[in-house]
Amino acid sequence: MTLSPHCEDAFQLLNMAFTSPPILHHFDPSLPPVVETDAADYAIAGILSLRTEDGQGRPSPFAPYLVPSSTT
Repeated sequence: MTLSPHCEDAFQLLNMAFTSPPILHHFDPSLPPVVETDAADYAIAGILSLRTEDGQGRPSPFAPYLVPSSTT
């Protein structure tokens, strides 16, 4: 898929915003963690957030685990 220059610029701007502070928060063991999960027949998801001093939950990067597809 080829994006127009305008769309590519918008994508890069959003990508930087979602992967940088203040949205993404580096792990800090002094902050209380919040774990949210969801599951369906085809996917399992989890979000690790940290409760910051202002009371906001900020997502923290972590290494996901991919569930192998069933062989049955």
